[in-house]
Amino acid sequence: MSEFPWDAPRFTCDYSQPAIYRFSLDSILLAKAAARDFRARPWAPEARVLDLCAGAGVVGLEFAFLEPRAKRFDFVEVQESEYLSHFEANLEKAEPLGLEARWFGVNHTELAHAEEFRGLYDLVLCNPPYFEPDRGLIPPDPLKARSRFFIDASFGDLVESLMHLMKSGGLAYVLTRDQKDHGDDRTRELERGLAGRARLLRTEDLRGTCLQVLEKI
Repeated sequence: MSEFPWDAPRFTCDYSQPAIYRFSLDSILLAKAAARDFRARPWAPEARVLDLCAGAGVVGLEFAFLEPRAKRFDFVEVQESEYLSHFEANLEKAEPLGLEARWFGVNHTELAHAEEFRGLYDLVLCNPPYFEPDRGLIPPDPLKARSRFFIDASFGDLVESLMHLMKSGGLAYVLTRDQKDHGDDRTRELERGLAGRARLLRTEDLRGTCLQVLEKI
């Protein structure tokens, strides 16, 4: 596991977000890591990026600011009523980038059962919940609870969604966090869930959060 090599980043935008639940620096570091890697890669004009578990769209839009070749984005967030207005405000700030952006206010498992989304995405950026519902005290606020804990879908469901949505040869950047007190090892769970359908290229340490980089076979 390598150490993340950069100083604390500057924010490219003052993002709109719910007052009760604000995104963390992990979201920015995730976007910066993907942009760092893709600078040396060719980028097809039709390439499509998915921000999965998008919240207010911070990860995807931050990537768009850092990688101006990327123009086609989809954002998937189950908590639409809490996040959509913030996403729209953030997208408006990104208007100079000329993005083609679509919003889907659904559980990602719905896309994973839709044939039109099979193998659609060249790149998936995902900052999902980190914790299992039985691994801690659930916050009383539903927004916080669903943002931190796998309530709407399990970690295994997330892996299956990734396998359905990623293009062959496509990459996914996924944040995970272990709960060592409970013996959790997300990297091991992830490798087991991939079951030969994708390979784990590397794991990086982002301030104690794991960045998992996957390639679809």
